[in-house]
Amino acid sequence: MLYSYNMLTMKGLTILLLQFFALASFGQQHFTDASQSDKEATALLDKLKNKVEASAAITISFSLNIDYPGKDTYLTEGSIIQNQALLRIDTEDQLSITNQEGNWVYLKNKNEVQINDVEEGGDPFLNPLQLVSFYETNDFVYAISSKTPIDNGHVYEIEFKPLDNEASYSKIRIQISDSKATTLDNVKIFSKDGTNIQLQINTFDYNTIINDDVFIFNENEFPNVKVEDLRF
Repeated sequence: MLYSYNMLTMKGLTILLLQFFALASFGQQHFTDASQSDKEATALLDKLKNKVEASAAITISFSLNIDYPGKDTYLTEGSIIQNQALLRIDTEDQLSITNQEGNWVYLKNKNEVQINDVEEGGDPFLNPLQLVSFYETNDFVYAISSKTPIDNGHVYEIEFKPLDNEASYSKIRIQISDSKATTLDNVKIFSKDGTNIQLQINTFDYNTIINDDVFIFNENEFPNVKVEDLRF
């Protein structure tokens, strides 16, 4: 199912991307159990997950590219700041802030903010803590597909396939580098209908010093903002 990105909220994009993760496929081989995954890939994914979980705070800058067959490519850039359950995602169109009180999604072109309860699990795709642990769901088998030497390390590509034979999407490919610190560099999702989504991570910094004020939506900074509080 295709969407015009202009019609997507931050939550809507997250749900769409999670569907891609849940239905990805890898090659044409027959797999029956997640235990058949590449042990070297598992060790690398474990290392990345443990690094992210141990970090006091994480800051990421990214470029998002969505290719729809026969339509213009959607491009945007943004940043992610996360400190455990606190999350701030800022793109050209929207600002999303999640804290203990709720989730604020500010629509920049409308000068409107929607406030919702925090959903269990949060934003899977643009939430670093969850993005680096999706492989633990046992819904996939995966393997290292390439290993390229770089200064003081390697860039690894890992491809995933679902255990569901009815998968609607062809594969997920992620890149992890271990030159200076183990970081996630790229996520690319291939749909069988020709839609491709690519998240290019430009910077990935651990243990950054963050003021908790960045996780608060201050209405005074947005004159005449329309507030729609949908919390129960």
